[in-house]
Amino acid sequence: MTPQLLLQSLTKFFLGFIIIGLLILEAVLEQGLEGYGEYKQKVKYRILPFIW
Repeated sequence: MTPQLLLQSLTKFFLGFIIIGLLILEAVLEQGLEGYGEYKQKVKYRILPFIW
């Protein structure tokens, strides 16, 4: 395995962990924080402006 391929694989692996963590965080916030569901409907991009 070349170093470049290894670096790309690790980057995608860790990026996947971050995305899964953010999805879990949003689910927890929606369950535990009153009004977060309404906030999600009003605000389209909550984490990164114009991206997510």
